Order: sequence, then structure tokens, then C-alpha cells
Amino acid sequence: MPGRSVRRTSYPRWKHVQSLAIQSGGLAITGRWRHTSPMRDSSVVTNPASSTAGAPGYDYFDLSASLRVSDRFELRGGVNNLTDKAPPIIGGTAGVTNNGVYYVVGRTLFLAFKARL
Repeated sequence: MPGRSVRRTSYPRWKHVQSLAIQSGGLAITGRWRHTSPMRDSSVVTNPASSTAGAPGYDYFDLSASLRVSDRFELRGGVNNLTDKAPPIIGGTAGVTNNGVYYVVGRTLFLAFKARL
């Protein structure tokens, strides 16, 4: 259609995040599952017969823990993208993905120390 732009990036119909936390005393452990639904390639908008592959459903798993050492000190740490899963190839072109939908950084670690004065 003249004057209208076509979105060139596919987006999932839905995404969800589920978490499970277990706490005992000063120790808390949390597991998180992030899921993205499968999606068709955006080329289907302009060509319904397009055979360009879309993206499959995708899952990431994260794990974190915190330890309250005393009333004043707490230690936290964790791993995002525990399995170091790479984002899918979008549209069949290597190196192309949607940074707004997939976790493109890879596995990341974090560590924090909190002190109350």
C-alpha cells in the first residue's frame, strides 16, 4: 500500500517468564524459565506464499542465589542464559536476529555484595 511501511521484523505472538524460588533461612535460590513462541518470517506480510523460514519457539534458563550473611550483609549471584544458547537465525540469513526478542549476549554471570550501614 502506498504511504504505508511494512514492518521488516517478526515478533512472537507471546512471551512468558516463569520463576520458582526456594528459601530456607538466609539462603534463597531462584530458577527462571523464559519462553518465546514460534513465529513466521515477516516476509509473509507482503508475500503469503513466502517460504522463508520463521523462528522456532525458544527457551532460556537462568539461575540465581542470595545468601544473607548477617543482618547487615548479603551476597547475591547468578547466571543468565545458563545453557549459553545462541539466538536463532532469522529469515535463513546467518548473523541476522532480532535483538528485541532474543537474548543475544550469551551466558552472563553476575555477583553483588550488599552492606547496610
